[in-house]
Amino acid sequence: MGLKTRRTIVALVAAAIAIAAGAVVALTDVLHRAELSSVDARFQIRGEQAVPDDVVFVAIDEESIADIGNWPFPRGFHGDVINRLLDQGAKVIAFDVEFSQESDSPADDAALRRAARRAGDRLVLASASVLDGRPFVAIGREEFRAPGVAKGDVNFRLDPGGYYRRVGMIDGTPHFDTEAVRLAGQPIPAPALSADPGQWIDYVGDSGRIRRVPYVDVLDGKVPDDVIRGKIVVVGPAASSLRDEHPTPTAQAMDGAEIHANAIATLVRGVPLSDAPGWWTALLIVIAGVAAPLAGALAPVRRALIASLLAGVGVMVGVLIGTQLAFQAGRVVELLPALTAGVVGTVGALGGTYATELRRRAQQRRVFERFVPEAVVGEVLDRMDGQARIAGIQRDGTVMFCDLRGFTSYAESLPAERVFEVLNAYLGEVSDAILDHGGTLVTYLGDGVMAVFGAPLAQDDHADRALAAAREILDVRLPRFNAQVGGDFRIGIGLHSGAVMSGNVGSERRMEYAAVGDVTNTAARLQGETKGTPHQLLLSDATRTALQHDPGDLVGAGAFALRGREEPVTCWSLGSPGPST
Repeated sequence: MGLKTRRTIVALVAAAIAIAAGAVVALTDVLHRAELSSVDARFQIRGEQAVPDDVVFVAIDEESIADIGNWPFPRGFHGDVINRLLDQGAKVIAFDVEFSQESDSPADDAALRRAARRAGDRLVLASASVLDGRPFVAIGREEFRAPGVAKGDVNFRLDPGGYYRRVGMIDGTPHFDTEAVRLAGQPIPAPALSADPGQWIDYVGDSGRIRRVPYVDVLDGKVPDDVIRGKIVVVGPAASSLRDEHPTPTAQAMDGAEIHANAIATLVRGVPLSDAPGWWTALLIVIAGVAAPLAGALAPVRRALIASLLAGVGVMVGVLIGTQLAFQAGRVVELLPALTAGVVGTVGALGGTYATELRRRAQQRRVFERFVPEAVVGEVLDRMDGQARIAGIQRDGTVMFCDLRGFTSYAESLPAERVFEVLNAYLGEVSDAILDHGGTLVTYLGDGVMAVFGAPLAQDDHADRALAAAREILDVRLPRFNAQVGGDFRIGIGLHSGAVMSGNVGSERRMEYAAVGDVTNTAARLQGETKGTPHQLLLSDATRTALQHDPGDLVGAGAFALRGREEPVTCWSLGSPGPST
């Protein structure tokens, strides 16, 4: 299986797992509480909104309790407040005080009933009790009923942690807030009439943002008419002693009546916050899930990890920014399914890419360690830019051909096992000398070795390295080999320098390093010319010229007419030549 195919498979698997993880989060409640917390965070980021001018909160606050006396107030006072608000032109009065039984004063009950009947369809009364599917209110001994007067359930669905986030019907019972909006003649958004999940309450900010006036000021006639005229007025508790505070997305504690005021203002404005269609969530899951795997698969291998990381982080940041912008435009988009897909996709892409990269580099290292010095294998791999092969390059270098003289006839009289034992001993000595001096083993040609210095990594002193390797072969390696096998072998070495073309050749299944061109051909022919001369080493004048340090013991070996070259090649060798071979 090729590298490209493996990378594609890894990307597809990572993306599929990421999308599946996002879908699980979207279709279950596994991260429901965290998702709701993310909506709260969006409220905080958005900040305070304009105070609605069509809703007023008449607060039964500490000041009112201090002036009037202990709670509960006489019901006659409530009747007086209703009458006062009617006289000041209140559009609707939403009275968030529960009346579920008669009081100690029949006269006060009667006064409240008279005020309620006068209000008619401008009054909605609060209830936390349901009788035969309808909210139950008792002002006196029996259930209170009057033409036009509405009654609504004041309960909210509790999200995890006791948060109030949505308003809507519960068990088919009309809600206090929707009834207030109905009496005001405003259309009610469909989500607020549905059993689940209801309409998002678009809170305008922290507690105290809704315009409020003290209950006692209304009772005493101290509130200007223009504060009340044409408004939906919510009357309800605001004193901490009454213990009607609840957490919301914008406040750790908000009075229940002020929550109703926010909900009513939300419903009056239509649908300022609505859930985005489900396909938005699905699209974000797919985008977030495939971003990192796709980037890793398309990027060059060497940059796949950073590409996956940048794409994954980028898409998650984009999801965060996008969901916030959508929220501020009135759309509540699910965040955590896409983030989950993004995290899983990024981790999967990084893990898969890293594993693939480790495997690829291990394979490449095994390939290159055969012909490149171990000390520079890592550098070679780094300079390959993640490619599976060394691309063809041309740079100045020195090519060496080394051949063992007389081995063919020597091998004819030995068993195969011994032949390969001797051959491997020879090749081991020569290869080590080449690799120790930074040369690159190109190939073995029976009992011959081809190497190049200066490729694939550039080496300014390639000629010096090649000559040093040849000297070590002749002075150290060959004598040791002969002593080991009990032979008297000689070697022929040819060195030539110039522009060397080299790179990998072959297929994905079998790949070799090759150096081709005139320099290679000349070095091979110089090695052949050592036969019949007293020299075991011939280096061309081009190699001698390329030397950075004069060895001091080079001697002229004459000019040789080589096949394929018009001009003879002047050659040099080391001093103290031996007998002809």
